[in-house]
Amino acid sequence: MNLKNTTFEWMCKGEETRGKMFLRIAAQWACILFGLVAIVMMYIPFIIFALAFGAGWFFLYRNKKVEYEFNYMMGDFEISKITNGNRRKKKFQCTLDEISNIKKGMDNQTPKLDFYMDPEQVYTMQVQTSAGTKYVRIEVEERFIQILDQEHKLRK
Repeated sequence: MNLKNTTFEWMCKGEETRGKMFLRIAAQWACILFGLVAIVMMYIPFIIFALAFGAGWFFLYRNKKVEYEFNYMMGDFEISKITNGNRRKKKFQCTLDEISNIKKGMDNQTPKLDFYMDPEQVYTMQVQTSAGTKYVRIEVEERFIQILDQEHKLRK
């Protein structure tokens, strides 16, 4: 059975870590406190601090929920990042011919891209592009592993 010409997609969902949640809440409260003090005392540095903490709070809130969507369509592989369920941005794209090999586990090569949430489910994929060799860490679905095994790109 040739799976190479099939189409499927899978998702990798992640939640906000405790560290990011702590930073977001701390930035929120710092923004509120510095803002109130700046209004009462009319002290310019507190206004600047309030704006800086407000910007930090805004960016941490915007990236609160992150998901990765993996699409395989007849030899083309694409990874998109979805933040807060509505903003989608294409992060990586390659063809099946550009994938040199894939193996289970984390490979600590230097030019890497990370698209995973569970470290126990990670596969490291070596991709030869026109820009050079890239190492991409992803969570994969069994059908994708079967395709790469049929193409003799899976290392065990």
